[in-house]
Amino acid sequence: MKLQLIQAHSEEYPIALMCRALEVSESGYHAWTKRGVSKRAQEDHALAERREQLFRANRGVSGSPRIHAELQEQGRRYDCLRIARLMQERGISAQRQRRRVRTTESNHSNPVVPNLLNREFSVWAPKTKWVTDITAIETAEGDLSSFWSGRYLLSHGSRVGYGQLAR
Repeated sequence: MKLQLIQAHSEEYPIALMCRALEVSESGYHAWTKRGVSKRAQEDHALAERREQLFRANRGVSGSPRIHAELQEQGRRYDCLRIARLMQERGISAQRQRRRVRTTESNHSNPVVPNLLNREFSVWAPKTKWVTDITAIETAEGDLSSFWSGRYLLSHGSRVGYGQLAR
């Protein structure tokens, strides 16, 4: 990490000064720049490329255990922790599919209440027009959902009552 920092800022500051500040020998830094990329780093790069292909092919929902299993099926032997580390280094993590709660069912045989307001929200007398609303709120627990219901009096423009139902 220190050596990469020195290399990144070598145009701005003297190498000798940065080596002293970061407690790295100059000869060690210069040997590191001439050494090249290690075999393990080359394998990690190739593995990261293959892992990203598998990740994209599975729409971003495969985590490191599933990618590890797919690579083993292809005859490639890697440690699951190595795959997890590479995914973490690149900022890749499996995205859970969010389940959408369907709150409206329009294809049913139940009677439909007529629309008496007909989008006319102006009120000429008190307590003549009431509206209600129900909203499903997703929670972090997954299967549980909260439903909020409210009743509004249009003449006052205020909420008259509300309630919550948790499943």
